[in-house]
Amino acid sequence: MTAQESLSLLKDGNIRFSSGRAERPHQDESRRIFLDDNGQNPFSAVLSCSDSRVPVEIIFDRGKGDIFVVRTAGNLDGEGETGSLEYAVEHLNVPLIVILGHSNCGAVTAVVDHCEAHGRIKSIACRIAVTVAETEHVKPSLNHRDFIDACSRENVRKVVEHLRLESDIIREALEKGNLKIAGAYYHIRSGVVEWLDR
Repeated sequence: MTAQESLSLLKDGNIRFSSGRAERPHQDESRRIFLDDNGQNPFSAVLSCSDSRVPVEIIFDRGKGDIFVVRTAGNLDGEGETGSLEYAVEHLNVPLIVILGHSNCGAVTAVVDHCEAHGRIKSIACRIAVTVAETEHVKPSLNHRDFIDACSRENVRKVVEHLRLESDIIREALEKGNLKIAGAYYHIRSGVVEWLDR
C-alpha cells in the first residue's frame, strides 16, 4: 500500500465517523483470529495525544490491526515514542506516519495558562513551552481559545519536523520514498480531522 492510499483510508474513515456513518470494520472475531494466525500488517502509524477524547481507531473508523498507535500527552515524540514509530517503519513497513493533535488539548492549555508542572510532566511542559513562546511571538493578538488551538497545531508541525531531523530510520525511509509524514488536527466537537500542510 502507498502512503496516499493509506491517507485515503484514514480520510474516508474519518468522514464516515464524523458524519455518523461509521462502518466499524475489522472488529469481529474472524479478524481477531486472522491477526493471531498471521501477525499484524498496519497500513499507518499514528502518534496521538493520550487524551481519552481522541480514540484513534474510532475517529478513523478502523479496526484491529489497521493502525499502529503510539500515544503520549501532547502527542510529543520522546525516545520511546520515536522508537515505536521506527519499529513501525523498519519492521512493519508502514508507508505513512500521522502526528495527530486535537482541540482543547489539556497539555497545551496547561502550559499556556502557566500551570505548575511536577515530576516527569515537566519534560512535556518544557517541550510545549517552546512552541507556545514561538506562537505568541508570531500571533500575539489571538484570544485565549484560538491561541491554544494555534499552539496545538504548531506543536503538531514541530513534532513532524523533529521526527524528520532526529530519527535516522525515519529520515532514510523518507529519502527513499518509502514513507510520508502528515500532520493532523482533530476537532473534538465535530469529530472532523483537519489535515495540516506546511
